Amino acid sequence: MSNSAAETLRSQTLMINPHVHVTFCSNSEVLIKHGSRSRFSQVLRDEGRTHLLGKVLRNLRAPTSLAELQERQIVRDHELEDALKLIEHLRAEKILISPEDYLPHVYLSMQFGAAAAGLRACRLGLIGSGFLGSRLARDLARLQVRELVLLDDRR
Repeated sequence: MSNSAAETLRSQTLMINPHVHVTFCSNSEVLIKHGSRSRFSQVLRDEGRTHLLGKVLRNLRAPTSLAELQERQIVRDHELEDALKLIEHLRAEKILISPEDYLPHVYLSMQFGAAAAGLRACRLGLIGSGFLGSRLARDLARLQVRELVLLDDRR
């Protein structure tokens, strides 16, 4: 990782994805469950036994940067390189996100991977624009679908 990329990642504010449930087994092992009803889960292990996995995740429940974790002595200077690799991996797995990330995009990319980006090329129709339909239409518009057609018989 280049120095500029490392500094960007170090200063970026991150938090645990609210769609993910983290169960701490120890500082070296956590269970990640993708949603409360999801059957999909994974166990993350700190194979290098740096004990950073638990320390970092416990302190990223609220938006925080790696630089702030260093200032609070949660991550020591000699652990910085391992912490950067860990955060890079957790970002790629969508376990850590930026507070500015649009949550429906995060959820869809977490569930469907690169196929979620295909929504932008879709033409979608929605029948009914009452209470539920109007909310769905708003969320579909935020997802930036190519075209959205709304049908409703109300005058």
